[in-house]
Amino acid sequence: MVVVELLASELNARRERYNSLFALARRIRPRLDGEIFLENLRTFVGPIVQASGATSQEDARPLVESLYELCLELTGSDLFRRSPATTTLWTDLLLLAAPMLLSSPEALAAALTNAVYNLEAEESPDWQRWLEMMNSAQEICSDSEEWLRFGQAASWCCGMAHFRESAWELAAGLSPPLQSLLPPDWESLKGDPWAPCRSTRDAAPKVLARVGAFVGFGGKFQQPPWVAYAGDERFVVQDGEAEWILSCDAFGATMKSSVSSDILVPARDDVTVLDDGLVRWSEHRVRFEELAPVRSYAVSETVLAVTSDLSHSVFLFLGPGRRKA
Repeated sequence: MVVVELLASELNARRERYNSLFALARRIRPRLDGEIFLENLRTFVGPIVQASGATSQEDARPLVESLYELCLELTGSDLFRRSPATTTLWTDLLLLAAPMLLSSPEALAAALTNAVYNLEAEESPDWQRWLEMMNSAQEICSDSEEWLRFGQAASWCCGMAHFRESAWELAAGLSPPLQSLLPPDWESLKGDPWAPCRSTRDAAPKVLARVGAFVGFGGKFQQPPWVAYAGDERFVVQDGEAEWILSCDAFGATMKSSVSSDILVPARDDVTVLDDGLVRWSEHRVRFEELAPVRSYAVSETVLAVTSDLSHSVFLFLGPGRRKA
């Protein structure tokens, strides 16, 4: 195969350089397996080099070197085996975008790998949808920088709620063809983070999401957590061992580690939750038995976050807006 010849010729021509990179990586990670690494080079790096359009060893060199180093890192951390999102990125999206990688090899593959891994690591974001959106966008992007800007906006639309403010600005600056690949209601979240979820502003409170789980089941919490308001559709979540910031909007919810966060006075005084799970929201009364006994609750202008003594989750509810005087 041409790919084997092109990749092999570069690796053989600069054998000392690549052997030194491998030796350094193995010093950092003594369990790095050389056979597995070679297989990963054949499986992931080789096809990308072939699809890049490189016509000579010199032409392919920057791409081979950057992918070699990144493949070393991913093999050493066992990410190709542990992360389906990373594997899919390298076998599908990077393969399709190989010509773009050839012109921008140093940062692009690493940035995309980091992005899809972070999407996969969060609870609600949809990394598969993100890959589909990125695949559609790469054909109409003028360069790699524009593609990465789209990727940041798309990651918000696929559930990375903590990116909302910066991603909205990026989305607003995209070309109309790229904006058309985003959900049609993305613009409405600027003024109301929950606009797509509302059937009517006077509807009774409804469950939006259940976020978090016991650490033994792949979640974050050592014990049932407490929740408090932090402003701007964000909540502080603590379990006695650590603290997180829970960000949420119509596209999803994410929790990011926090060292210390401000706890604010709840945004509304017309919302209460009784110990038996009865939610009082303005004139509405709705009982949610799964909340009892209630451990803590906090409320923003539009979202109620509740925790229970019997659950390691944070329950999120969307309620009606304030009645105008």
